[in-house]
Amino acid sequence: MDGGVAPADSPRARGPGREVGGYRLLERIGSGGMGTVYAALDADDRRVAIKLLHPAFSADPSARERLRREVASLHRVRGPHVARVLDAEADAEEAFVVTELVDGLTLEESIREAGPFVPVDLHPLALGLADALASIHGAGVVHRDLKPGNVMVTDDGPVLIDFGIAQVADDVRLTTTGFVTGTPGYLDPAVMAGEDVGEAGDWFGWAAVLLYAATGRPPFGRGPMGAVVARVAAGTLDTDGLSASVAAAFARALDPDPAARPDHAVLLGALEDSSLGREPTIVVRPHPSTEEDATSLVPPPTGTTAMFPARSDGLAPTAVGWPVPAAPPPVPPAAQPPAPPPPARPFAGAGVGAGAAEPPTWAQPPSAWSPVDTGTWPVEEPTPAWALPAAARPGLVVAGWAALAALAAVWPGPAVVIAVAGLVVSGAVGVAAFATRARRLRRGVRRTDAVRAAAASPWYLVRALLTALPGILLGGVAAAATWWLLAALASSDALVSVRVSVGGAVLDAVARALALAVGAAVAWWTPSSAWARSGARSVWAAWAPSPRAVRIWLGVLALAVVGVVIAVLVGDAVVWSPLPVPPQPQL
Repeated sequence: MDGGVAPADSPRARGPGREVGGYRLLERIGSGGMGTVYAALDADDRRVAIKLLHPAFSADPSARERLRREVASLHRVRGPHVARVLDAEADAEEAFVVTELVDGLTLEESIREAGPFVPVDLHPLALGLADALASIHGAGVVHRDLKPGNVMVTDDGPVLIDFGIAQVADDVRLTTTGFVTGTPGYLDPAVMAGEDVGEAGDWFGWAAVLLYAATGRPPFGRGPMGAVVARVAAGTLDTDGLSASVAAAFARALDPDPAARPDHAVLLGALEDSSLGREPTIVVRPHPSTEEDATSLVPPPTGTTAMFPARSDGLAPTAVGWPVPAAPPPVPPAAQPPAPPPPARPFAGAGVGAGAAEPPTWAQPPSAWSPVDTGTWPVEEPTPAWALPAAARPGLVVAGWAALAALAAVWPGPAVVIAVAGLVVSGAVGVAAFATRARRLRRGVRRTDAVRAAAASPWYLVRALLTALPGILLGGVAAAATWWLLAALASSDALVSVRVSVGGAVLDAVARALALAVGAAVAWWTPSSAWARSGARSVWAAWAPSPRAVRIWLGVLALAVVGVVIAVLVGDAVVWSPLPVPPQPQL
């Protein structure tokens, strides 16, 4: 590094507006126990993220040596759900690591603004983070500090950041002072006890992060640090609001004993079943927290006073440490009964600006050794309606297509146009609903959501048309083939008696109606029409929000079918416009 750079511990050195290793610092975007993260520009004016490691770390020769050895491993990490390491410098005056700059909110910010993840969104989050861990573990790197602040929520799924550096620091810290780094509540209790569990510790953090995403609350509750550590050691989770099977899967994944935890695929399966509305069956062994003596006290590891540095971002401190036990633990005082809950009061929801007010809590007075259930537990907030996909309306969908098929009996041209337009418009609604929900999950509800959706509607229509086109083509072929076959049969000599008794016009009308019904079914269930099916659910949810509205619509559609039947019997002229009149097929 050039001689113009100020010392690492000077105020000027820690601020933006200067160059470090060829990168121009723009603005500070985060900080933690390991250092400070800046948005920066590289030599090609591309935006990157550069983490300047803490001066104490940079001054440690063993830390620099460990970082030097890790650089090759960090460069090998590849994957869609990890922020790729672009550069790292261990020999300069200030050690730093450069990664891709990920646009989006951290998981913590996303939940603070939009609330917890619903099951249909939690499973993709779990898959993305599992893929990220597989990528970094495949390169021989262990994260060791997986927490909500290290997960970015983007349009393309979660992205894991800040991997590898915690491992470098932890190896140095373990060999010099006996301390470990990590975030209590997301750090494997075996690691807190001084064990090296390797990748298993990351999977513990993965499950803890997912539990936080599912509830919007710290996985082991809030409160004094000793109480949080005690709950982690006892496996006492905050799973209120989750189904029994999903809560059981989290309990197994976050078991204090690494040997008792199943493969992470078990939790993934439970979350997938939950996202699909299925109820998974999980056999869970009895947990110590369910024994009769549920009021036992769990002291933290023995030894001298633990060090818990304060943080200003609302999370538990990022470092927990205690030396090797030196003396037997003191006898804890008797458990104190919980204080009565305070009266309920209004509080802000999970939208933008919700951080201004805190939900009502249950609190217990602090003590030297806190019971397992000590702490602050927020009241469960209901999932906002906008965060849930629209419910299926199969009856209304079938009734709508039936009415359109009946319309084709007398007015086949308009019926085909309405069917195609309905597929495209429904697809555009589906794309718009998905984009709006994803944006709200990242940034919260905004007043401009409707305006943004309206402004983007031309693009939504184009995208819907492109995705619906395969279904429209296949449906058109199926409808034409069905109509040709039925019309040819109706005009054949074999059905002359039927045609005379019923009437040729009636048979032709039935053929046209059945042809459109077959074509619509093929177009509707073509895989590329998924957006149209999703959009139809949203449309019917808006048009028929109540059982009474559903009955009204079913009545209206039934009357439309009756009207078409009357038109057929009366003998109204067949309208093919705007389509050309097809030739009558003959067998």
